[in-house]
Amino acid sequence: RVAVVVLNGGMATRFGGDVKGIIEAVGGRSFLEVKLAQARRFGAVPFLIMNSFATHARTREFLAARGLAEHAQVFLQSVSLRLTPTGEVLRDAAGRVSLYAPGHGDFPGSLRRSGLLARLAESGVETLVLSNIDNLGAELDPVVIGFHLSRGRALTAELAETLPGDVGGAPA
Repeated sequence: RVAVVVLNGGMATRFGGDVKGIIEAVGGRSFLEVKLAQARRFGAVPFLIMNSFATHARTREFLAARGLAEHAQVFLQSVSLRLTPTGEVLRDAAGRVSLYAPGHGDFPGSLRRSGLLARLAESGVETLVLSNIDNLGAELDPVVIGFHLSRGRALTAELAETLPGDVGGAPA
């Protein structure tokens, strides 16, 4: 009744310009491989990956090359247009529109539009565990799921205090 979702979107501009999820994280395994292994400790848990237009092709190639494609379902987040400070569509030197992936807030709508939300519900999934691809501490934990279910709430979030110098933030 539980599925794991990792956010693997963005513009692939960090980590040397490659897709973060396929970069080696620990022990010779990529972030994606570690996250998938964490979920698989509990059996054939549905594992979903939300990609952006900038990460989708490389991620699918990686999953296929590693024999993992059958263990993950991938879907795309939306695409947005960058705007200038005056509200005009930003274009590069060649006149091409500058696109970007809108971020984590795009997750619920993207999952619904992909059709995967309906398929998960049809298969009996009632709870999603959501994390960023590079948050290896946010994993499927029966105690956390039990806590969430016992409270009868739609959402449970784990938060960490922001320290001086910290940037960003995401659901865990």
